[in-house]
Formats: sequence, structure tokens, C-alpha cells
Amino acid sequence: MFSLSERQRWVRNASLVGLFAACAWNFILVVSAALGFAWVLPRVAGGQLEEMPLSLRVVYGVFSVVSIAVAWLGWRMWRDGGAVGARIKRYSLGVIVLYSVSTVVNALSQSELERWNAVAAFVVVVATWVLRQTRIAGAN
Repeated sequence: MFSLSERQRWVRNASLVGLFAACAWNFILVVSAALGFAWVLPRVAGGQLEEMPLSLRVVYGVFSVVSIAVAWLGWRMWRDGGAVGARIKRYSLGVIVLYSVSTVVNALSQSELERWNAVAAFVVVVATWVLRQTRIAGAN
């Protein structure tokens, strides 16, 4: 059923590893921000805060769940050979849009340390795009 060349398989495997690494980095950042750790302050929210307000802690707490969900979605698309099913296609497109916006916002940040977060966001975009491509005969 799978008609993947060795190169395509390698690209999909590398994409999954990159997605997991980027999600792990994002998870560490957002959990640290939600807990108010000082080391993360220059790396989030424009790097302009000296203390994380409660409202942003809640937002970052929600994004920790999103990071886990994105990693799960990537694994599922890798396992299934692409974004099989309308719901997975929608979710993966949502991830691409969300992390594309994140890439731009982080790249334009005033904080030099926060700009590095654009790299992880871009890795999520590219890896999700690669993993969502269907490679099963007869599937759309």
C-alpha cells in the first residue's frame, strides 16, 4: 500500500524527529513561562516582561497542551502515511497556519533570544507540511 522511496521515507522520518524536537523546545518554553521561571522571560512575550502576568501564564499553559497535541498529530500522520481523513487534514492545516504566524511574530520580535523561537516554529510548519502529504495508493 505504501509506495515510498527510500528518500521519501528518510525525509518523513527526519521530519518527525524535527517536529518532536521543535515541540519539545516549545513545550519547555511554554511550561517554563506558565510557571514563571526567570530564565524564560527574555525568550517569550517580546522579552519585555520582568514578571509573567497570570493571564499570560494561562495562555502559555494552554499552549503547552497545543505542543503535545501537535507532536501527537505529527506522529499520527507519520504512522498513517499522511493526513488521512478530513479532521486530520483540517487539524494539520490549522497547525501550519498557527505556526506560520508564530514564525513571523517570533522573527519580528524585539528580543534577540525570542527570535530564535522562529526556527522551531518554522520546523513545525515544514515538518507538518511534509507529514501531511498522503502517500497511500487511492487516498486523497
